[in-house]
Amino acid sequence: MASRQMGGREADPSAVQGVAVPEAQHLPNSPHHRNFPSTELVPGKPFRGVMTFRFSTDKI
Repeated sequence: MASRQMGGREADPSAVQGVAVPEAQHLPNSPHHRNFPSTELVPGKPFRGVMTFRFSTDKI
């Protein structure tokens, strides 16, 4: 009841929306393998990374 009064997600059942939240991650266990990319962040040194996302409407 409180969520309806405050305008929460349940306030309008027809307004349900989906959300995707991409999060960049390093390889599992990478701090323990020299041949994996480094996860070390050094003060004063810029951190650069690239994330690539591919989306398709093709059915699998």
